[in-house]
Amino acid sequence: MARPPVPYVPGASRSLAPEQIAQLQEASLAITVSLELGQVLRHVAVAARTLFPEEGVALFGLDPNRSDFPLLAKDDPETEAPLPALESVVARAIREQKVVGAEAHSGAPPAAAPPASCSVLAAPLMARTALLGAIAVYTRERRHWQREDATLLWLFASHAAVAIQNARLYERLQRRASELQALRELSHLFVSFVEREPLLTAVITRLATWMGAKQGAVMLVERDEEGQAELKIRASHGLKPEYVARANEPGGITLDARHPNGRGPASIAVREARPVAVGDVFMDERFAAFRPYALQAGYLSMVTVPVCSQGHTVGVTALYFEKRRNFPQSELDLLSAVTDGLALALDRMELSERLLQDAIANRSFAETDRLKTEFVGTVSHELRTPLTIIKGYTDLVVKEQAGPLNETQLKFMLGVQRNTQRLTELVNDLLDISRLEASQQKMHRERVDLGEVVADACAEYERVAGERGVSIVYERPAALPWVRGDSDRLAQVVNNLLSNAVKFSPSGATVQLSCEAQDKEVVVSVRDRGPGIPQEAQGRLFQKFYRVDSSSTRQVGGTGLGLAIAKAIVEQHGGRVGVESHPGEGSTFFFALPVEIVEAAPRPGAAAKAAGDPHEGERK
Repeated sequence: MARPPVPYVPGASRSLAPEQIAQLQEASLAITVSLELGQVLRHVAVAARTLFPEEGVALFGLDPNRSDFPLLAKDDPETEAPLPALESVVARAIREQKVVGAEAHSGAPPAAAPPASCSVLAAPLMARTALLGAIAVYTRERRHWQREDATLLWLFASHAAVAIQNARLYERLQRRASELQALRELSHLFVSFVEREPLLTAVITRLATWMGAKQGAVMLVERDEEGQAELKIRASHGLKPEYVARANEPGGITLDARHPNGRGPASIAVREARPVAVGDVFMDERFAAFRPYALQAGYLSMVTVPVCSQGHTVGVTALYFEKRRNFPQSELDLLSAVTDGLALALDRMELSERLLQDAIANRSFAETDRLKTEFVGTVSHELRTPLTIIKGYTDLVVKEQAGPLNETQLKFMLGVQRNTQRLTELVNDLLDISRLEASQQKMHRERVDLGEVVADACAEYERVAGERGVSIVYERPAALPWVRGDSDRLAQVVNNLLSNAVKFSPSGATVQLSCEAQDKEVVVSVRDRGPGIPQEAQGRLFQKFYRVDSSSTRQVGGTGLGLAIAKAIVEQHGGRVGVESHPGEGSTFFFALPVEIVEAAPRPGAAAKAAGDPHEGERK
């Protein structure tokens, strides 16, 4: 007969011998050397053996989808753990949340005892109020467990549960960081392609790699000559060409539920506009007819997620996995968010194609350019919301609002944060240039002292320049004529020119700015010590997306929109822009605005006084 549960009495640790306490401290320290869950579980099993050297050790988890307790790790001198004998004691320890012990059956020598007969001591793994599973020590010999044994196992189980919980939190945070990185990359893909097939191929390849899928496909709803809706594979990853060809044959994947080929997961996902997950195609009787295909293709589980646009399902993404796996709702929601982005990208491509076709039909280059500008503006505007959400969540993670980060995690998240900011700046630049070209950018015109605008820009970029080892030199003139314009937009022009100068100047160089009156203009110049610009490239510098093809520009990066935006703003102020450059001698970018009033704008504290200056009340 098995002995009754071994009770655990709080405070019993005082009865532990000093050497047992030392062993417990050493074992508890050994399980904290890693945050990788698999290694932590293994370290827990090995460390427990140091406390119970003559026994085997097994760790069990909890799975709401299983009636038994999955074995997580073991350390046993024998080849196999006696699971049937362990599970009953483990179940009681988990259910009663206390240490439970049992002795091997009597009446037979230990060597002749059946494999299921063993002495077991089990303790629940509890991290605060979270029940994670149980740890069991066992021997095939008859063993009378002492209270000190129960106390030792209880205390070690408490430390082990905290280590396991920390590893799970770390794993969850790593997964979340991976998801954010994948979402950022996918968001970039959605705006990087202008043709459908390359976009679909890039998206399904990235999605399959991210999810660990063996194969993947993007299928779109198309109609045959008789008007029957079918699914056609338009991009794939890992699928054999002959399978794709067979699936794309007439009637290969139909949406008609009366047809056998219309009862698969992809067809159901389209008809019902919901994800369909199959954990094991050989256990799911709904899809028994598709088992030969799964066997031939080599997959065991799959998930299909509809691509919905404007209330209609236009396609489906499908991922196929070699092993059985579950698909939690959080994962399905994430995949649905990706397909929503894909649907938006397809809508924009379709809109772009229609607009371009209309423009070609009208044979109007100006109209085509306007439509492209309108399209870019629409795309950029629609991207702002998801980018803001991604940036917000990323900032929260970096600020450790979702939990503490180690050095490696923080490094990864800062990379996501930087690249999200770059993408946000690209979207803002696209919006600016589209509004400027469409004359939709509002200008709040007022009297402006360009000398002050330049001084503010220098102060703003002083820290950034210092980090790159670049000095900024600017001597503000005592007085300048007024110009009329939007001070914020003119500051944007100066910032764009100064930013380029700092980026292209080597460490130790000086960027020099000047602002002076010349005839009836105020001219602002920014001179850098960069590599210079070839003569043949200077005429295209202020065009959208143009970048000089050189190693220095590739290293610096950029969108190719900053100079185009500066040119558009200056020209809307009735001014002009230009560049003077020679390879190896740096470059000087300048812009000039017409003078409006003869009176000069004095420097603060110079000649003019507030009471005697007739223009003082008009300055902003």
